[in-house]
Amino acid sequence: MGRKPKLLVKTLAAEIVHDLASFNLNDDLTSFATGDKAPIPHRTPFFEIIIIDEMDGRIVIDEATYENSKNRVFLLCPGQNRSWQGVSRIKGAMVTFGEEFLHDVNAKSNAVWELNIFKEMNRYIMLALSEEEHVEIRRIYASMLRELRQREAEYPATIRAYLNILMILLYRNFESGFADDDSKGYANLCEAFQRLTLIHVGERRSVNFFAAKLNISMGYLNEKVKKQLGVTPGEVIRQTMVSEAKRLIANTDLSMTEVAETLGFDDGSYFCRLFKKEMGMSPIKFRQSCYTISEGKPGSRRRKRKTKKNGVARKKAPTAKEAEETRQEEPAGEQEVLA
Repeated sequence: MGRKPKLLVKTLAAEIVHDLASFNLNDDLTSFATGDKAPIPHRTPFFEIIIIDEMDGRIVIDEATYENSKNRVFLLCPGQNRSWQGVSRIKGAMVTFGEEFLHDVNAKSNAVWELNIFKEMNRYIMLALSEEEHVEIRRIYASMLRELRQREAEYPATIRAYLNILMILLYRNFESGFADDDSKGYANLCEAFQRLTLIHVGERRSVNFFAAKLNISMGYLNEKVKKQLGVTPGEVIRQTMVSEAKRLIANTDLSMTEVAETLGFDDGSYFCRLFKKEMGMSPIKFRQSCYTISEGKPGSRRRKRKTKKNGVARKKAPTAKEAEETRQEEPAGEQEVLA
């Protein structure tokens, strides 16, 4: 515990401090937003503050899409998915940090409170900045980058101090930025609803459950979601479930029955039919299409499971039962969550 942490600095495009946990400043988002892997959802293991000066294209966070952004800040917590679509031009920066970075025992002070306000702001994911606010946020980012490059005495503590200031400025915007704009209020409500559907994606919750979580009536939630997103809350719940199902099918070796159980389905065959209805193909076919994307290497994007017999990692082929699940008839009536 008394050992002095290692401090490393890499390129200016991605300069990193390793101080019990990673801290990353990236002032070039082009490679993230326009590369071959940009459209593929990336599940971040860290907290992210994405500062968009201007962008032609779309950023997708979980199931929410934001297009042609200017003077925007996006806040992601560990476990959220991020992807980019059709980005032709982007200018901005990103701050990435792990929770341990704020708990460093060698720091002069610990800013645990930051995590609480970050998670509170994260309910709405996106913050719209005025020109003056954007300039100030950029100034704080430039100060952190300067400290990182010069590496003078106590610079990790100084970076933390600037991160404190950045959090406070963003929180001030969060508290006052949307109360006076009705249409923006709709967007914030929808973003909070979408975030909740992701948190509870494996619990098969009803529309009424989410309305109660948001302290509004089910009728009000239906009205505002339909007005803002053009779909019903039930459709949003289904879309979130299908998105998580796609991730599990493409990136794990879980059987279709296991995927269904992970997502809260008691009936695996019902899950398979619902997936096919939404995607136009069965879960088995979708997994096979992922093999094609991976240049014909089954399991190259999936975690490996060890056999109980000898501990040798191997890939698990779809079973006959799984294939049969995709062909069974749909039972009469749908569960409450699909209403």
